[in-house]
Amino acid sequence: MSDRLAKIRSHMENFEKGFLDDVKEDAKLRMEKEILGCIEGLERGLERIDALHATTTETRMRRKESILNIQQVLSNADVLKDRLTIHATTVTMATDPPDVD
Repeated sequence: MSDRLAKIRSHMENFEKGFLDDVKEDAKLRMEKEILGCIEGLERGLERIDALHATTTETRMRRKESILNIQQVLSNADVLKDRLTIHATTVTMATDPPDVD
């Protein structure tokens, strides 16, 4: 009888060991899958960050171009104002000469 109990005990231990090994393997596979999912999520996040950085850089470049264009327009406006002032002075002097006493 003790041989039969030893065999049963041995079978039970083997079953437990196999079961625990299966559980450990399953847990390991689930953990690996979860880690891979996290890595993929991080990669997608980095791609989004890269895209945002490119968009931000492009926006900054356009803003700098706009500022330069505005500065050029202001400079042209100053030149035009100076020319109009000279022209207005010339027209005023031609139509209303100064009194010379």
